[in-house]
Amino acid sequence: MLKMKTWLLAPVVAFTLAACGGDDNKTPATASSAAPAAAASGNVLKVAVEPVYPPFVQPLPSGGFEGYDIDVLNAIAEKEGFTVSYTPYPWDILFQQLDSGAADVVAGGLSATEKRKETMDFTDSYDSISLVLAVPKDSPIKTFTDVRDKTVSYQKGTKAAEELAKLQNKAPNEKDATDSAWLTIKAVMGGKDAAIGDSAPFEYYANQYKDTNIRLIYNDNAQIEPIGFVVKKKGNTELLAKLNKGLAAMKADGTLDKIHHKWMPNEQQHKNDGHNHAASATHAH
Repeated sequence: MLKMKTWLLAPVVAFTLAACGGDDNKTPATASSAAPAAAASGNVLKVAVEPVYPPFVQPLPSGGFEGYDIDVLNAIAEKEGFTVSYTPYPWDILFQQLDSGAADVVAGGLSATEKRKETMDFTDSYDSISLVLAVPKDSPIKTFTDVRDKTVSYQKGTKAAEELAKLQNKAPNEKDATDSAWLTIKAVMGGKDAAIGDSAPFEYYANQYKDTNIRLIYNDNAQIEPIGFVVKKKGNTELLAKLNKGLAAMKADGTLDKIHHKWMPNEQQHKNDGHNHAASATHAH
């Protein structure tokens, strides 16, 4: 389940700094974790992840990772007979690991946009996504359109940056760009008018930092997009089929629903996405 604020304040923040070097360091950390021993006889699937992106991926104090995507991939591994090794990389070089061969899969609540599908292949969807705003509790901002002339933090290279450009009718200010969801919402705590990003991590951080009085703003008309795991474009059809087979089995036996509700117990409910669980304003990474 989601860890409480005392856990977040030390290991998660420290891991963020160690793995990503704040806003500047581009060198990946070296921590990894494997799927359960029950699948130990299979091949090892190398998975690249952004190091701190709760509830999808987050580090364990003892080493390795946990989270929504970790549980889903580990469950697929058990069903399909392979193990999983996770290695963290900064967001801006995450997808490069597929072409370099350092990773077979990229994971972390990734939205399957049409633009991304041009250069990478996605598995079938295991959830759905949208964007939210984070503002101080007493902020006059009530809707997405209210940020037109405001200072809004965003994670660079994400759908949030594209949406902010539309809302403000101009390119986002590079001074407001961050390297992670944590730094994006932290900017609101530090004085920014608002932050725009994925609802699942924003909900997580707002819950952990209730004393900061962060308020989330949802857009019921926001585009809902599927999220999935990523493999190299037209480079690994066998792996893609295996992952989809495992996902189908998890949907059929209820495993995916259990994992979803484990990691998103307080989500904002939205339109049904065709899964058994209610689709959420989850993530637009």
